Amino acid sequence: MKPGLAIRAFLELLLTSRHVRFLEAELIRIRLEKYAQIRTLTEEKQTLLAKIDKLELAIWPLSSRAGAVYAAPPRIVNPPTDLKMPATTYAQAVQEHIEKMEQEEAKEN
Repeated sequence: MKPGLAIRAFLELLLTSRHVRFLEAELIRIRLEKYAQIRTLTEEKQTLLAKIDKLELAIWPLSSRAGAVYAAPPRIVNPPTDLKMPATTYAQAVQEHIEKMEQEEAKEN
């Protein structure tokens, strides 16, 4: 048999065989699996982006200057005015000095 005829016979056998149909079906199956993977990954990406957006809306106002406008104002606690703390010896000495200076100024005037 001539080499050209042998090659032609091989190609005909190869292109019309069950193996080619199996490979085509396998190729289609692999493509469908890849499309399914891509679809699930895009869905997961969308859910993660939604979570990030939600967190940015919750945290951004608390952590940035621009968002401080939207944050709750800080609580201002006024200390009670009726409580008197005992004066330290230094504070007493200063107070006595001030009173003494005021008395001297009053005598001069």
